[in-house]
Amino acid sequence: MKPGEMSYPIRTPAGYYLLYLRERRKLGQPNPDDTVLSLVEVAFGLSPMATAEEQQRVTAEAQQVSSSAKSCGELAKLGRDKAPQATREIPSIKAGDLPAQVREVALSLGVAEASKPIAIPGGVGVIMVCERKDPPGGLPTRDEITEQLGRTRLDALARRYLRDLRRGAYVDIRG
Repeated sequence: MKPGEMSYPIRTPAGYYLLYLRERRKLGQPNPDDTVLSLVEVAFGLSPMATAEEQQRVTAEAQQVSSSAKSCGELAKLGRDKAPQATREIPSIKAGDLPAQVREVALSLGVAEASKPIAIPGGVGVIMVCERKDPPGGLPTRDEITEQLGRTRLDALARRYLRDLRRGAYVDIRG
């Protein structure tokens, strides 16, 4: 059904039901800004007055680093060789704490995938996601539901057993 539509009558043992869909919502979708990332960033500096030729040279160098790096360790090594003062490894950062342009690129990357050269303040950079920890979703998994139902049944059984024991107990107090 689409929002604003009404269902045909549905027959159940309790009677007939008509359903009207007011809106659709996706429950349990985590906020991407809460994703925790581990990154390697290599920045190639450019002066604000750089010529088009210098920009092309730096972009080509960043592209070469991006295409040749296949893991975080390789990107960090290449970065230390080509731009030692502007290479950094960020072990843990929330995506929401990254600048908007870098955040979009980082969230779109897979693990151990180097980005294309991106414009960053003061130059051109390449980033790679080493590890990604997505926030937990709001909906439980099938296994979690099964486990919770099993625990609920076991708890009800235990309470019933204790109730029956109390009812059948004979207490003789002599003084």
